[in-house]
Amino acid sequence: MAFADLNADKYTDVVTVGSTGKTFEVYIFDTKTSKFLHSKTVTPSDCHQIDNIAVGRTQDLLRIFVTCKQEKTGNTIIRFFDRTYDMSFEHVDFVLKIESGS
Repeated sequence: MAFADLNADKYTDVVTVGSTGKTFEVYIFDTKTSKFLHSKTVTPSDCHQIDNIAVGRTQDLLRIFVTCKQEKTGNTIIRFFDRTYDMSFEHVDFVLKIESGS
């Protein structure tokens, strides 16, 4: 689970791992109902099981980092997703492989 202001409204939103472990779910805080409303479900390619989610931010970019087991090899990798202006999460074509023992 990760917390961040994903839509720049100054309220904290939530990102969780979906029940299957193969997706992540984005929930946006709704000030009218004071509840988190489901916004997006994203399925990272080549991820057999999501292990962790983190959110990072620069001055003009919000990025979700997904650590998962690669479906084909079983290697642990980190996938990046950049938030777009329409609140989509665009897959960045860059993967970090985590070597065991490092």
